[in-house]
Amino acid sequence: MIMSTSETIRPSTQNSEPRTRLRLAPLPFSGRPSRLAAIAHSARSAIAALAAHRGRSFMTMFGIVVGTCGVLVINALGQAQNAALAEQLAQLGTNVISITPGIAFPKGVSGGAGSRPTLTNRDVQALQQQVPYLRALTPMVNGNETLAFGGQTVGASIIGAYPDIETVQSYSVRTGEFFTAADEASHLPVAVIGQTVVDRLFKGSNPIGAEIRIRGVNFRVVGVLQVRGHRGQADLDDVAIIPFSTAQQRLYGSKLDTILIQASRTEQLPAVMAAATATLDQTHRIAAGGHRDFDVRNFQQVIDAAKQQADLLTRTLSIVAGVALAIGGFGLMNIMLLSVTERTAEIGLRLAVGARPVDVLLQLLVEALTITVVAGLIGLGLGFALPVVLRLPVQFLAEHPAIPSAAAGIAAFAMVVVTGVVFGFFPALRAARLDPVVALRSE
Repeated sequence: MIMSTSETIRPSTQNSEPRTRLRLAPLPFSGRPSRLAAIAHSARSAIAALAAHRGRSFMTMFGIVVGTCGVLVINALGQAQNAALAEQLAQLGTNVISITPGIAFPKGVSGGAGSRPTLTNRDVQALQQQVPYLRALTPMVNGNETLAFGGQTVGASIIGAYPDIETVQSYSVRTGEFFTAADEASHLPVAVIGQTVVDRLFKGSNPIGAEIRIRGVNFRVVGVLQVRGHRGQADLDDVAIIPFSTAQQRLYGSKLDTILIQASRTEQLPAVMAAATATLDQTHRIAAGGHRDFDVRNFQQVIDAAKQQADLLTRTLSIVAGVALAIGGFGLMNIMLLSVTERTAEIGLRLAVGARPVDVLLQLLVEALTITVVAGLIGLGLGFALPVVLRLPVQFLAEHPAIPSAAAGIAAFAMVVVTGVVFGFFPALRAARLDPVVALRSE
């Protein structure tokens, strides 16, 4: 029997030589140094397998690379989206409620905001008197006008508002000063302008004290705003802010587009919204259960709704990345099963000369982990590089640069390791359970 076995083994080892097949190393596992050496050899064996079968290795690793990279890119996009929403909220103002007019119809029926405004200066006065926890309040009137100075003309957005708009919408003045309550009360023609207006109209000269012309009315520039950037395609610095009373008296008549109310604290917003709604119901004589001809909204609610949509998109993309990682895992399992099939005789030989099943299990698990770790490292590199590279073609990332967090990188790599263990375990277990006699006969 001994001679028969050796004769069976000898041809199989000779026949295996021309096939450039990766062989399991017959390393003993009797001590710690030997076990570490076997793990190192298994890693080298896996890397050699990747190099020997490039096409198959690429298909195996592709899903893992895409999944790992996707997790990091999604994390960076989520950070950029949160930064954009936080910036938008800061521009809109914190703890702010917006009241906009609807369309008045007979019997109190209302439609959307539009043709016949329903907010009046009397509403503003009533809100100032009856709404509690009020930090600031300003009515607003908006328009797009041509500004002229020294033979130059530019188009810009005009905002007529109380001085409180500086607090409500977090404006700050870079040079000069904001107009005052005295300017508002006196209907003075003064203006605070954005940097875009300065660049286009004054060509580097000092605008403070200069007079610009709007609809034939001269306005004295008293301040220049800090740069605020863009919101989407809108240039937030292409603006001129003037007193609300001046805007109504000299430009737009009784027009009133919006009323902004800022609560003292965030937890007071529900009470402020309820009081504002009740006050306008009273001034507009809206019966209980009737249709309101105005709309009261909390900017934080708008931002929260946008965050929910962004979170939903992030979760969807995360699922896609997870599917890609799972596909890579199944590819890994298939290539490991194929590897076990090709190396059945070698595995049988090793088991026959004294290796334990756990030794074979460990070696194949190390090979599976090596493949996934290599793919995971490639995915990590791409995941950290892509958000930086994409800043050039993608304006959103240029305006809100972000890189994946370290926690996201650790989580992605942990997912890769789990994938290697989970999808590599079954092929490794199958190899460890081979009967040495049957495995040797397979050659």
